[in-house]
Amino acid sequence: MKQRVIWLVLLFGVWRVPAFASEQSAIKRLQVLAAEYPAAPMVVVNPALSRRRETPAPKSVTVPLRFNYGYFGGPKSMNVPCAFNGGARRSCFLDTGSMISAVPEDAESLGYPKVGRSRMQAASGTPLLFDLVATEKVMIGDAAIPLASIGRSAAITHQEGMIGSDALADQVVLFDFEKKVLIFSPGGAIGQKLGKAGMGRSDLGDALLIIPLSISLNTLSTMWDTGVMNPLTLRQEWIDQHSQLFRYKWDSTAGMDAAGHMIQSKSYELLAPLDIGQLYVAPGLLVYGVDFPPEYDFDAILGFDLLKQCNWFFDLPNRSWAAFLPAPD
Repeated sequence: MKQRVIWLVLLFGVWRVPAFASEQSAIKRLQVLAAEYPAAPMVVVNPALSRRRETPAPKSVTVPLRFNYGYFGGPKSMNVPCAFNGGARRSCFLDTGSMISAVPEDAESLGYPKVGRSRMQAASGTPLLFDLVATEKVMIGDAAIPLASIGRSAAITHQEGMIGSDALADQVVLFDFEKKVLIFSPGGAIGQKLGKAGMGRSDLGDALLIIPLSISLNTLSTMWDTGVMNPLTLRQEWIDQHSQLFRYKWDSTAGMDAAGHMIQSKSYELLAPLDIGQLYVAPGLLVYGVDFPPEYDFDAILGFDLLKQCNWFFDLPNRSWAAFLPAPD
């Protein structure tokens, strides 16, 4: 069965961003947009400063995104080239739903100095324990990322490494899914405010990308998560409380979490429009209901199937963001 086509249109008239001739022209156009759409006062997100060095990537760097395709066609996730402590180049899964970048236990990573132990919680609620190891140099493509430590775990078996949202916490980035590139740039404040990532998922600090999302005038705190395939996952309790907005379809499995546990879910048709900043998604979107662990301080997860439909700009030092449609052909 073909996946439902999601039409994204802009509120208050149609707005299109011209195609970017280069990364410099992209930055200039975003700066013009910033002047036209000034950012609201930002809510500070704790970027796990205790684990970070002071100087972010000094200039604009373009990193290729490698899309991973599923059995039924269409990109389902993405990887970026990365390297740690001057070691071999790895293809790392880009997962903004993880608050820590990590590597598996292998011959190279076992040589990284251990500086402690920590934990985070998988989507099923299962705690994951891992070593913290020191990193003098972290590279995403040619962008030098100021991370003082990353995780190391034997539980990582299906990836060469994982880049989490901690690697983006002090950066200004453009996710250009149309051109399949990630641009690290100086930039400036633009767009909507980021919400506070006030969760208890990790003792490393909160560095998730949390944005507001609205369904029928109800604003939900939403995690922007490239590691989840489904377009939109909602807290089941919230769906039960607003049942008039949904049409039940079937019980399903939403996938597997980082601990290897299957996540049970229910599928629904969303009967109301979805507002994401200045973007609008028409009714009819297939969404998933999941029993989130109680300590999750958000009610929705915006996943890769929906994220890839448009381009995203995050100015994390100024705690602001913007989403816009790719330029028409």
